[in-house]
Amino acid sequence: MNDRHIDAKLNRITREHEDIVDPGDRSNPFLRACLLVWLDHNLWCKFTR
Repeated sequence: MNDRHIDAKLNRITREHEDIVDPGDRSNPFLRACLLVWLDHNLWCKFTR
């Protein structure tokens, strides 16, 4: 997964969850990783339900 793809995912998460994701946080590598894990977990749950 390249950075552009990751940024696109994070932008989508930020738009959908502006109440919990501060746009300034997206440049923080640790928070980027947390967001991706959270997103992947949500997608996995959605497809395995």
